[in-house]
Amino acid sequence: MKYHLFAGNTYYAKGGVHDYQMSSDSIEGLVKFFEASVEGGEYWDWYHIIDSDFQIVKEDGRAHY
Repeated sequence: MKYHLFAGNTYYAKGGVHDYQMSSDSIEGLVKFFEASVEGGEYWDWYHIIDSDFQIVKEDGRAHY
């Protein structure tokens, strides 16, 4: 199954696909990518990882209000 990482720092209506960062077969790999990106200077407050059925399988932070 393929997983997709969406991450950002601001919620905005109709943002969705603009927050796409990358895909992987590993949830853990996407989390590590997120953490390394933040440590490297990316300003991301949140992430959602979705599966091929567009269901959120893991999240951290608050992407919406």
